[in-house]
Amino acid sequence: MPIFEYSCKDCNEYFALLQWGGSDEEVACTRCGSKNVKKQLSNFSCSCSIDSGSSYGGPSSGFSGG
Repeated sequence: MPIFEYSCKDCNEYFALLQWGGSDEEVACTRCGSKNVKKQLSNFSCSCSIDSGSSYGGPSSGFSGG
């Protein structure tokens, strides 16, 4: 389930909720209960490694696969 971030226009609380992507449910502020909230553009992170297979582990990692 994706995490959506919101800000409350009444009390300025910034909060995040787990929701299904296509969900049309009304969101209420976690602090004051107001439904006067705005969905925020969220940052996300992704880490990957391209150098010498360090993220893969390879056969020398000791994993036998079974």
